[in-house]
Amino acid sequence: MPVGHIVEALKYTKGFADSNKSLDIYLALNSSTTTELAKSCSWIKKVYSVDVEDIWKKGKKANSFKKIPKKWDYIVSDKRSKNLSNSGYERKMRKYYGLTNQYLSASWIDHTKSWFNKDLPRELNYKPNSKIELKVPKKAENYIKKLLRKDKFRIAVLLAGSANAGEYPSIESWIYILKEIKKKYPEVSFYITGYNKPQNGRTSTNAYSKEDIDKLFREVEAINCYNIGLWNQIVLIKESDIFLSPHTGFAFLAMCVGTPWLTLSGGNWPEYIFNDVAFYSVLPKTKEYPFYASKIKFNELSIDEKRRVSKMDSNGIKERMKDIINGIKLLTDKSFTYKKSIKQHLHNINKSGINKKALFVFDSQNSF
Repeated sequence: MPVGHIVEALKYTKGFADSNKSLDIYLALNSSTTTELAKSCSWIKKVYSVDVEDIWKKGKKANSFKKIPKKWDYIVSDKRSKNLSNSGYERKMRKYYGLTNQYLSASWIDHTKSWFNKDLPRELNYKPNSKIELKVPKKAENYIKKLLRKDKFRIAVLLAGSANAGEYPSIESWIYILKEIKKKYPEVSFYITGYNKPQNGRTSTNAYSKEDIDKLFREVEAINCYNIGLWNQIVLIKESDIFLSPHTGFAFLAMCVGTPWLTLSGGNWPEYIFNDVAFYSVLPKTKEYPFYASKIKFNELSIDEKRRVSKMDSNGIKERMKDIINGIKLLTDKSFTYKKSIKQHLHNINKSGINKKALFVFDSQNSF
């Protein structure tokens, strides 16, 4: 369901579209996610919105499954489809994949062991890391034009993703970060967005209470862009000079509209989709990061412990503040290209002491 996985799917389909001119590409997506993103992509002929809950109850008779044609030339499944557990939400996903294997047919039907073209049939070409450019609706552009101020320097800020609150800074730390940026860049305007009114099972940014958010807007001069709708958020990011956030899949969208991403890295996962756009990751200096590969059972820690070990506590934020400012300096320099971003990222990785072996990049056979 998370938005980041949709971006993976869009890049994957674009890789097939860019290297197979006669291929019509169709995409099946979880109906509880942002399927409208795929509908804006000209290289995807049709999107099938799959209601996993209905499939769990009705099987092959579920309306969303019946709408998927049964005969194909190729059916490529996500590599993680073979590693789903038999409990919780994943067992419902397993049922969908089981029905797909049982009732859909193709000359080649399988999953790849990676995101890139290894294991695909020889005649099915694939271009790794094809660049995405999302086409945004005119209605959203008009909405954001009315919202924007006549400012010289604009930073769109997402305070949190959809993970546990402990993976993100406290609201006090965010107030500190924004005030420090304002000291260095007095001309900056902050546009703070998020979504704390989830609908239809979609993910949301609920790491902070209403009181937390109100406190931030009392203490920091910023424009409140909460709950303005997905496409309006995307256009807001597109019209900004920098997108600032912790690690979250939603932030991958910034790269899809050409806005540099300044990431306060931490939590379970590293940044792995960049889409040929400049970026800067403010890395935590800890060998345990990324925590999905760590001996520390990160998910079992309390909020305070999570923040401490991932350098998201107040001390960790203060330690990294200089690097946050450095990231802004680099990303506002037009000569700081994507290639230079990668080079800088590799340099920062090597000097940070983080778990280099656990890092990976979408569509690449090589990790950092």
